[in-house]
Amino acid sequence: LWQWAPWTFCPFQTAYDPMNWTPEEVRIALSPFILAEQERLYLKQIRRNREYEEKLMKDVPGWKVGHWHEYPVFHNPRGLWVDPNVDEFYAHTTRRFLLANRTQSTPVFYRILHPSYHSLSPPLAMVHA
Repeated sequence: LWQWAPWTFCPFQTAYDPMNWTPEEVRIALSPFILAEQERLYLKQIRRNREYEEKLMKDVPGWKVGHWHEYPVFHNPRGLWVDPNVDEFYAHTTRRFLLANRTQSTPVFYRILHPSYHSLSPPLAMVHA
């Protein structure tokens, strides 16, 4: 009886076994890395859009990238960042890329902390329309 006593009094020793992790624990552990990767992809797409606009409008005199008639497009009067809508975000991409990454512009909080949020995204048939 005494040789089994440490396991009965210290059940936490088996709690760190990776085979016993629940999907929720794995999701919580990986969420900072997923968040960082999604934000990196988001900023990469914003940079691609900006570079494409610069290349497209280089011959227009007086054109500033990211501005519309001297006003910055993605900043409000307080100087805060405003996210572009989905159409602006994917404006200069191919249709194939758009369909492969259509959930990239959904709110990051919902993508990570509420995995069921993906079920609210439109099915592929609606995206083709």
